[in-house]
Amino acid sequence: ASNGKLWIGMDYGITAVDLKNNITYMYDYKGEYGTANTAILQNSDFYLGTNQGLYKINWDDLNNNKAQTNYSLINGSEGQVWSLQNIDGALFCGHDRGLYLVENNSLKQINSEYGVWTIIPYKKNYLLTGNYNGINVFKRTNNSWEFLKKIELIWGSVNQIEIENDQFL
Repeated sequence: ASNGKLWIGMDYGITAVDLKNNITYMYDYKGEYGTANTAILQNSDFYLGTNQGLYKINWDDLNNNKAQTNYSLINGSEGQVWSLQNIDGALFCGHDRGLYLVENNSLKQINSEYGVWTIIPYKKNYLLTGNYNGINVFKRTNNSWEFLKKIELIWGSVNQIEIENDQFL
């Protein structure tokens, strides 16, 4: 298979197996970091958000065949990490305890409303977060993020947000 595909005849048709994929598998051999919810590669650091907290490892130290991988727990991140988002070089963390910035191996809290499922940039200086109880809007002022408002009439859990254009979410 010069193109990297292996075609297999099955009982109910055929299927293709991609032999040249870029998928990397990580195994938690000892059950140290829990169930993965989100991950991101920023610079040379790989961050893994789990139901136990936020973990970090240098990308070059990540090896599928090692029986032990030395992730380090980010200080103050214990709990459920739902989302990670790089916005203009800043790493945001959606957590069951609120919205955080990841800075210098620790978390800096931006807002403490529970359950940040998703984080997306909106226009130039805004963030939208989907929470356990609706959508929050944050505004960047002088390189810091401040809670601006909660979008009215959306009270349920919001774990996905799509922006259609500048006027509609």
